[in-house]
Amino acid sequence: MKIKKGTIVLIIVCVIIVIIGIISMPNIYRMLNTNGVNISESNADKKDNSTKEEITMDSEFVKTLIYPVMHNDVSIIDNYYKNNSVTVADFSNNDILYNAFLNIYSGYITNDETISFDSNYLVSRIENIFGPKTGYNLIDFTVPSGSFSDYIGIFKYDTATKKYYFNRIDYSNGTIYYDVKKMYDASSPNENTINTSFDIAFVKIENGKYTLYRDYNYTDEISNGDYTNMESLENMLGTLDTKKYQYVFRKDTCNYDSYCFYEGKWINE
Repeated sequence: MKIKKGTIVLIIVCVIIVIIGIISMPNIYRMLNTNGVNISESNADKKDNSTKEEITMDSEFVKTLIYPVMHNDVSIIDNYYKNNSVTVADFSNNDILYNAFLNIYSGYITNDETISFDSNYLVSRIENIFGPKTGYNLIDFTVPSGSFSDYIGIFKYDTATKKYYFNRIDYSNGTIYYDVKKMYDASSPNENTINTSFDIAFVKIENGKYTLYRDYNYTDEISNGDYTNMESLENMLGTLDTKKYQYVFRKDTCNYDSYCFYEGKWINE
């Protein structure tokens, strides 16, 4: 079959184009790749800047933060606020265990003949509240009255079954000492940290009356009256001369995408 002259010319042109393309491909690839990376990075930066959530008191991350109990026994004045700053390293083994217990899902606690739960639930909560590097021992622990838990008493640890078993303790309902706080700010200095700031005061409740103090030693009185509930005391803090306290939560010490308690400290404003 005779090939037309025009067809031969077209084939030759196509072959030349292919050869030029093959020779030029490395340079074209480098140019496209460089431009593509720049464009991709630029778009990623714009996306990060446009989608990054500004942390406020209404942010979901802030609502899920877990605060350790700082005033363990409400029958006495002593509390962790006496320290300028507090980290999990300052907490006793008992305080680490019972703070974790307070956040165990209630469905994990059996209430048949005895009240008990598996210790692995406690371990999981410790790691999610304070971080996986927290030092502690699985031994007996006491849930104090300052926790306002339904399980005030002692949890005994059975090493054979790796379960905790509950023994209730009845506390007297006499004079109560506790801290009262209300958040006024939440911020994130970087993607690894969330800070929450509180107005804070200290209350003594006795015979249906409250006395509110500015200091953790319960000496500098700032208000008193008939006691109704903690919420009413919290709501008045913004109108009083209270001190300021900040909690710091960090992601790099925690599991998954959560923020763990890192530090509590007094701040000057």
